[in-house]
Amino acid sequence: MTNVWCVRANDGFYAKQFVEGGYIALGFEEANVDLSAMKNRTELKVLYREKNPAQNNERSIGTQVGQMVRFLFKIKEGDFVITPAYNTNILYFGRVGPDSHYYFSMEDDECPYPHRRSVNWSEETLSRRDFSVKFQNTIRSMLTVFSVYQVEEFLTVIKEKMEKTPLSVKDARCQKVLGGIVGLDEREFEALITHLLTALGFEHSSLKNNGNEKGVEAFGELKISPLAKVDLLVQARCLEVGTKIDSNAIKHFRSSIPFGAQGTFITTAGFETKASEVAMEKGFPRIELVSGPQLAGLLIEHWNDIPTEFQDRLGLKPGLVLG
Repeated sequence: MTNVWCVRANDGFYAKQFVEGGYIALGFEEANVDLSAMKNRTELKVLYREKNPAQNNERSIGTQVGQMVRFLFKIKEGDFVITPAYNTNILYFGRVGPDSHYYFSMEDDECPYPHRRSVNWSEETLSRRDFSVKFQNTIRSMLTVFSVYQVEEFLTVIKEKMEKTPLSVKDARCQKVLGGIVGLDEREFEALITHLLTALGFEHSSLKNNGNEKGVEAFGELKISPLAKVDLLVQARCLEVGTKIDSNAIKHFRSSIPFGAQGTFITTAGFETKASEVAMEKGFPRIELVSGPQLAGLLIEHWNDIPTEFQDRLGLKPGLVLG
C-alpha cells in the first residue's frame, strides 16, 4: 500500500535544502546522536528519556518519539513525501526509493538537521490550491512528520500534474455548481455556506451578513483531527465567476481575525496572485483561500449533507455528482 507523508522543514525554511540535497531530515535535538542502531519505539523512548531527564509529560514524550518512529520505521519504499515551501503555497513532492535508508549527517549545507533519509524529489511542484480544503487542513498539522490520509486525492493530482491532462468532466460539474451558487439570493447563499461549514466540522459561535454584499462571516471552532480544534474566522463572498479577489480584500479580512485564530476566505471567484501572497505572509494570522472550483468541489464531496432544496437549485443529479 502506498502512503503519503508530510515532513516539515522548519515551516519550509529548509525545504530548498531538502530538495537540492535529495533528502528529508529531522532535528530531534533531544537525541542528537546517530540513531542507526535503534530498532523500535521502545529503544527510542529510552534514549529520549536519557537525553531529557527533566521531561515527565508522557503525552509530549509520546509525540516526539512517535515522529521519529514514523521517520525511521514507517516511511517505506514507494511512499510519497510532501514538504511545504517557505512562506508560499508551493508543495514539493517526491518518492521514497529502494535506497532510502536512515543516515546521520553533519554536512554543512545550511540545514542543521542531522537525521536524514534520501528522497527522489520531482522537478514538478504542487500548490495548496490544487487540493481540497480537507487536504489543506490535514497538512496544516503542527506535527513535523505525519501521515496524509487523502492518498487517492494526492495521486489524482500528481497524475494530472505529470500528464498535464485537463479535468474536463470535473470542470464541467464545478462550473454547473458555481452557476447555481451565483444564482442564489443572499439568504440562500448564507444558508448553503452554513450547511457546508457544518459538514466540514465547523461549529460557529457567531454568524452575520457580510454588509451589502452577498456573503456571510462566521467565527467558531473547526475540528481538524480527533484531537485538535482551531479557532477560525470564515468569510464567504458570492461574486461573478471569473472575477478575482484582490490583496486589499485579504488584508481587510486579516485585520478582523481575532488574536490566536486563523482565517478562511471562501468565494465563487478567484484570487489575484498578490492576494495569495498576502494570505501566506509571515508574521500574520494564516489565511486559507478557497476559490470557486474548490468551493464547488467541496459541495460535490458533501452533496449528501446539503438539503435537497439546494441540490435541486444547484442543478446536479446524484449520478452526476458521484460518477
